[in-house]
Amino acid sequence: MNLLPGICTQCGSNLEVDPSKESAICPFCGTPFITEKVINNYTYNTTNTTNIEHLHADVVKVSDERGIDAQIRSAETFVKLGQVGDASKIYTKLTEECPYDHRAWWGLLLIKTDNFNQPLYDNRDIGRLDYLFNSAITVANEQEKKKMEEQYIPFIKDVKERYEVQKSEYQAQMNAIYKKGEIELKKYEEELQRLTERKDKICADNQNKVTEIPSKFKWIAGISILVLSLIFGSIISGIIILLIGYIVLKILSSKNEKAKADINRQEYEIAREIDLLNGTMEAITYDIRKEADPLMLQYTLFTSEFDPKTMKL
Repeated sequence: MNLLPGICTQCGSNLEVDPSKESAICPFCGTPFITEKVINNYTYNTTNTTNIEHLHADVVKVSDERGIDAQIRSAETFVKLGQVGDASKIYTKLTEECPYDHRAWWGLLLIKTDNFNQPLYDNRDIGRLDYLFNSAITVANEQEKKKMEEQYIPFIKDVKERYEVQKSEYQAQMNAIYKKGEIELKKYEEELQRLTERKDKICADNQNKVTEIPSKFKWIAGISILVLSLIFGSIISGIIILLIGYIVLKILSSKNEKAKADINRQEYEIAREIDLLNGTMEAITYDIRKEADPLMLQYTLFTSEFDPKTMKL
């Protein structure tokens, strides 16, 4: 089957058609066409006009101004029919293949703004609108440039003012969350500081109350008492003195052990209270982040910038 070249009479797209069929449907715009007419349209454009090639070799060639006009009309028709997605595809293709035609940039801008009826955008959208507008006025003549400026500049001024208001509201909401959390955390931080100081004070106050009596000292003291008693008295009196010394040492050791146990108990109780406070503060911090993080994500997305090199129009 030999296919012949043709050009859609509706959108201007290059086609390959079967001459044995009387009609077909354009795969680009979905418009039915008569085979003979699209073949004649191609013949007319190739013999009577000059094709315009885009600067990049990997982009499909676009026919003459009549073909561009046809695609612009198709996009405008799609917009009227509510098929903005199809219109956007045509305009986007034209910005790639015919960036010198301001109507493609302006057409995309009208779609993105809903014909200047959408009041609020995030920062990326604003950057995208500015990019489309600047591209359009760069390639437009002075008359068209003036018309576009009269429509766009008041609109984008209002949009940017609304953006700043919404941005301030996001910041105010996040500040309120953090402020509330800081006040609550400060209360627990003060209690934590108080407990820490109390713990240090207990350790310092009781350090002198506990006198550790080494085991060797006990035996040396006992033997010394026994020797002295043997030198200066009888064995019985020495044993009695030794027993009295042992009892005294035992009493002192018992008091020391009791004091140590009391100190350990107080330190344990304070340490437990400190752990509970730390757990409470961690829970408060988690609640703050749980409330603030989604808002922070919204704020980050709302304020992120548009990059024409990496983002779609």
